[in-house]
Amino acid sequence: MFAPVYAAFISALVFYVLIPVIGAFIVRESWRAFRRSVIWSARLPAIEESWQALRKEDSADARVEGEIEALGQGDELWLRAQGATIRMRMEGAAVQLMSGPAYPEGQGQAFGSIERMRWKNINAVQPGQKVYAAGRVRLSDGQLYFDAGDTRSLVILHDGSAADTVLEAIRNGRHRNEYWNPLTQASLAIGVLVSAGLASTSLNSGAPALLSALIISAAFSPLLPLLPPGLLGFLLYRSYWEKARYYRARRDLAEYGANDGRMALGWKLQARIAALVSAAGFLAALALNAWLSVALLRGAL
Repeated sequence: MFAPVYAAFISALVFYVLIPVIGAFIVRESWRAFRRSVIWSARLPAIEESWQALRKEDSADARVEGEIEALGQGDELWLRAQGATIRMRMEGAAVQLMSGPAYPEGQGQAFGSIERMRWKNINAVQPGQKVYAAGRVRLSDGQLYFDAGDTRSLVILHDGSAADTVLEAIRNGRHRNEYWNPLTQASLAIGVLVSAGLASTSLNSGAPALLSALIISAAFSPLLPLLPPGLLGFLLYRSYWEKARYYRARRDLAEYGANDGRMALGWKLQARIAALVSAAGFLAALALNAWLSVALLRGAL
């Protein structure tokens, strides 16, 4: 009798919890890798500081900060950076498109955005577009070359100040919500189909009203927090999730700036508290609406 209920709850656990959590860890680690690349790039010498190494070795790791001067043939850009012209080969490159926040930092916890794209999917770039890049620079016959398609290369196209690029990349270099990612979206879609099939089977088999109510509630549990009265808890979750994201960004900036470790620890503690409050709001919204859903469905079936 209880087999359909167990199946519904196991399905909900796998498709609504386990797979989204796995996706969240994958997304979080990819953004951590991006921030590590940005910090690595900031420690590299600029082009003008690399001339001696380039003359001796013909290639060296360097940081390039400039703007697009012209579009070359094929997948090639000409950059003007620190008084030098660099030919940047873009074939196979991953590019970060970074834009600033909608309003200044002083007016709220505003974040800019970073969109990761393959070069082949970018429709167009314009001369004057600002570029921040890091990787292996090669000197050949007096001309500098940069291979953006190299796995170690970092390329950011942005619209901000060159002096703030590293700080903004560290601050904005995180997902808005790691749990809402392509893997989660696919998992939710499959989970709803599977759970809806289980609910349909339960209703057609003439199962007791309580069991059918439990199965239906489990099937559509991702939607429950979006309904009143649990919606208030969901709004609390959204608000404190943004606060936690802001505090984590401040922690990362404090760690990068080599400030007092106590400051970074303080931001880390605030981030954890905000994340716990956020989780509590979501779970409260889910529990309240799940209880109401079972009660109402039991009476209606």
